[in-house]
Amino acid sequence: MQDADIPGITHGASCHSAPEVKKSAYEQIWREIDSLEASIRALKRRHNALSITARLPPEILSEIFDWTATMLHNESSRWIRTSFVCSHWRRVALGCPKLWRRVSCTSPEQLKVLLPRTGVVPLEINLSIVTHWTKVEILQGLQEVHRVRKLGLARDHNSTRGGWESMAFVLSRLTQPAPLLEELSVVLSASPEYSQLPDNLFTGHAPQLRTLELVGCIVPNTSPVLTNITSLKLRGTGQVPQISLAELLIMLESLPNIQALELNRVHDSIEPIRTVHLPHLHHLDISYDQVTCAALLSCLKYPITTTQKIKTRYGGHLDGLRSLGVILATRTCPIAYVQVYKASTVGLAFKCWEGAGTRLQLPADDPHIHIEVSSLIPCLTPLRAVWQALPMAGLESLFISGNFSDDVYFGDFGNLSSLKTVRVEDAAVKFLRALEQGLPDCGLENNEAFPFNQELAEPGKLSFRSLRTLVLGGQYVDLGKMGIRKATEFTRCFRERRKRGVPLRKLYISKSLPREGIDGEITDIFHTVVKEVHWGLYNSGLGCGMYDCYSSWQSSEGDQDSEEEDME
Repeated sequence: MQDADIPGITHGASCHSAPEVKKSAYEQIWREIDSLEASIRALKRRHNALSITARLPPEILSEIFDWTATMLHNESSRWIRTSFVCSHWRRVALGCPKLWRRVSCTSPEQLKVLLPRTGVVPLEINLSIVTHWTKVEILQGLQEVHRVRKLGLARDHNSTRGGWESMAFVLSRLTQPAPLLEELSVVLSASPEYSQLPDNLFTGHAPQLRTLELVGCIVPNTSPVLTNITSLKLRGTGQVPQISLAELLIMLESLPNIQALELNRVHDSIEPIRTVHLPHLHHLDISYDQVTCAALLSCLKYPITTTQKIKTRYGGHLDGLRSLGVILATRTCPIAYVQVYKASTVGLAFKCWEGAGTRLQLPADDPHIHIEVSSLIPCLTPLRAVWQALPMAGLESLFISGNFSDDVYFGDFGNLSSLKTVRVEDAAVKFLRALEQGLPDCGLENNEAFPFNQELAEPGKLSFRSLRTLVLGGQYVDLGKMGIRKATEFTRCFRERRKRGVPLRKLYISKSLPREGIDGEITDIFHTVVKEVHWGLYNSGLGCGMYDCYSSWQSSEGDQDSEEEDME
């Protein structure tokens, strides 16, 4: 298109023209560009006005934005992109203060932009102070404390020296009333020493404050804001302990309504001093070395229904873990369900639940006791030092994930007369050895020796005498000759146990054995000794695909399977 075809563009200027002429031409061109861009925007607005979404009233649209912001509250910058769709959506977003109630920023400039958009609605503010803030900027931000519902303050190892000084000034200025404040989080990571919040924190007026999280800092024991706290998290920075055990106990005595308590490397001394009563405690989570865990628990008295999670480490000594087990034994009801599994590459975990009745799946509620032990060489020795002291005489269901030693089955669980259901993941062959205890030696049909364990402390005594349901998960058999051989081993073991009055009624096997591999001989092998055989676990609701269920059952000579035996 030539200049002559563009309205408003006149001739007479060229690259050879005088500077004054070219300047005038430039100004004329930019005026036309601005005018054309304004026309384009107007046309786009008219185009968007024809969209079906334009029928939505601003109230509905703002609710949609609010739901989006709620779902993405941890990524506040993502929902803001919805306001970039069109000018109408932008106006609706800017005109809805509650959309901006979650203020998350790292600089005072961001705070200046976001706060005016919030109007007068209650706020949720998260400030990560990395660089230097002036005192004026800090005081301007703290002017809104009176309408803050959730307040989070953070400083980490990336903070500059100015950021650390600014955070110290922020903490010293938390002296205004906070009538709406419900949650307070102060995280001072990588701090060489712990900080203390002001004695007159919120002038003692934070009547709605229920949740408190402190990392690298502490609240004075005499602060009135502690009275209504129901959830407290205290974590050390890993460099220096925050307080002594005596100071910690004094603080806990100031929390008459505490329901959830999490302590992670907070205090330094381990000598028990006195007992603190926490009558409303529902959940306890502590992370220390084993000796400190035992010492801390000995100082706390709480309801027997409290769920307890303990993380510790094993350094070669078991005295602290044994003491821990003895203490926990006095603070739990009889255990019905147990899970033992590998928590990580360097740790093992143990969970237990109360209740009644056998289960094929883990209970949905939180375990009554949850212990994780890390060590350089993962082994069950430290966990066993704890669970051997617990009341497991009534254990009914056992869940084991991992290839652990035979001693777990023989010594700890195999002699429990109440254990009726066992689920084993990735350790089926080891469990078979446990079931073989006390059985006579016999051979396969091809005269190959059946590999029963001959090194038995009490030959002739069966383990798992009450076992009626067995779930084998993970990779349990291979196809081909070895698959048939192992299936035959299981079958002969089940048959011999049934002759001894210990029949297996239900067998669940994971989908690791493909469909074509279970047709024919392997299927027939299991049918001869087990009343119900289920292949695959997904459709059974066990976490893995059930596609076949075989209930046909052929009784054999010497069968002693009866309802009366199941009641033994």
